[in-house]
Amino acid sequence: MPSLDYLPDVLNPFPRKFEILQSLDYPPDVSTNITYNISIGYDCFTCNYKVVVVSCYQFLGFIEKNYKICCKTQVRAHTLGTNFWKRIPDFPSEITGLPEECPGKFVSGTINWAIEDQEKYYLWVILSLDLGNESYQVIPHPEYGLDEPLVYLNLSVSKDCLCVVAHTNSFLDIWLMKVYGNKDSWTKLFTIPFEKLIGCPLPASLLYIAEEGDLVFLDLFDNVYIYNYKNGNVKIPDIQGLPSNSFNSIVYFESLISP
Repeated sequence: MPSLDYLPDVLNPFPRKFEILQSLDYPPDVSTNITYNISIGYDCFTCNYKVVVVSCYQFLGFIEKNYKICCKTQVRAHTLGTNFWKRIPDFPSEITGLPEECPGKFVSGTINWAIEDQEKYYLWVILSLDLGNESYQVIPHPEYGLDEPLVYLNLSVSKDCLCVVAHTNSFLDIWLMKVYGNKDSWTKLFTIPFEKLIGCPLPASLLYIAEEGDLVFLDLFDNVYIYNYKNGNVKIPDIQGLPSNSFNSIVYFESLISP
């Protein structure tokens, strides 16, 4: 059986140490149309980091006398310091879509994915994996109250809280869940018109919200945009040594816990 030999190494930036992960076999009977979603989080029960790989693939299934494109996942976890992958429960069967390509977001001992329903466009699910007991739950959405359809949704983390970036065709809303898992704790932080950014709707990822609360950093179209919520100004900073539209952005969090 072929193995996945391009899994990234795990880097601890402070001591500049790498850990090379074990290779991972492909799911059985799958050779094409397979993608991998790779995430990392800290398990408070084992006091160690876990890498979670979701193998996502599609196949043609015969359902209710019709052929349909079906989605399936296979999920495995690797505890750093060990030399094996553990098969953990796959996504619940009622989840009919695949997670977005970017890594799941780690919050409060869980990894969270935004998943678009395969059969109902513009219907999104927030799925959470508890790293301690390796079980799933669906996180409730905010009450968006939108006047136009929700066309795209992605997740982020700010101040150790789960955030949702909800896109319509004309603007995006940024929501923050103050108490993880509590629907009533969703709070809308900002509404940003696309005309203030690049004039057309494109998926934007939240990178950072300044402590003062007036600057929002977004990754949009392979550029970093800084939006000033108070005056509506937008700035694209020059990054020395990097041409525009040539990189992806991630957020680095310092930790006293060493893998």
